[in-house]
Amino acid sequence: MTELRDGVGVTAPTRRMSLASRPESVEVRRWTRGTLSAHVDTYTLVDVLLIVGELVGNAYRHTSSPRELRVTSSGVGVLIEVEDGDVDHPREMAVSADDWGGRGIQVLIELAASWGVRVEGGGKVVWALLSHGEGPAPRPG
Repeated sequence: MTELRDGVGVTAPTRRMSLASRPESVEVRRWTRGTLSAHVDTYTLVDVLLIVGELVGNAYRHTSSPRELRVTSSGVGVLIEVEDGDVDHPREMAVSADDWGGRGIQVLIELAASWGVRVEGGGKVVWALLSHGEGPAPRPG
């Protein structure tokens, strides 16, 4: 499990949503918005919703076993994690201007302070870290 620590070393609580039943994307967004709306500014929330949509959508599209969405918010950032049962890592795709998809990693690069993949529980976790407000960037650890 990844912990999100704020600038003074306090571990923030993690909220979890099961993806095993493949909830609709609108339900995932509604849960994420409800989880974070009191804790983050509107601009950060919009970025979080875009990243959650990408990560969960890719878990549905490219794996047979999406497991869990985890969201952790502290005073300095938001950590988004999506766990699935596939060990294959995401890869950047060559896309043209006419392609409808294939830009998920670009979204992560543009919006997240950092992102990555780790092997866990016979599968993987794709995570993205968004910083907000003043202070040091949070670090997964």
